[in-house]
Amino acid sequence: MAAEWRFQKNEINITVDTIIPKLPDKPLQQPNDAEYYNYSLECDEKIDAMYKELADLTLEYKAKQREMFDE
Repeated sequence: MAAEWRFQKNEINITVDTIIPKLPDKPLQQPNDAEYYNYSLECDEKIDAMYKELADLTLEYKAKQREMFDE
């Protein structure tokens, strides 16, 4: 389930004009799907917590406004 985000490409077209880049000196590491999935879940939880905090602060702000105008 964690690897479902990966883009699937069905075909690769190479022509005579295709420029093939040189291989990097240090090969890149393969991404770790489990780490990516866990990190994205952590980010989603942080975002949800921030939205909740924003909603709470908005309610508190509106309550303070009402108190100010009622006096």
